[in-house]
Amino acid sequence: MLSSVYEKIVEIVKRHLYEIAPEMEVTLESRLIDLGINSIGFIKIIVEVENEYDFEFNDLDLDFKKYVTIKDFCDYILKKYIQLI
Repeated sequence: MLSSVYEKIVEIVKRHLYEIAPEMEVTLESRLIDLGINSIGFIKIIVEVENEYDFEFNDLDLDFKKYVTIKDFCDYILKKYIQLI
């Protein structure tokens, strides 16, 4: 389950980055800021994640600067997802 959540989040991020940088490599250690993700792009990613995992981010957790790497973002999502099951 853990790896599938990570893989799905990386896939979602890649899909959103494809429009601006299709050649960009995305890994769990990729830094969001280095990928060129801004607040608007991050909100688009959040909407897709919320739809995929059927939960809502807390308002305080919507700041993309809170998550340095993709793994940090995945860890938050996994924590929320586990609380639901």
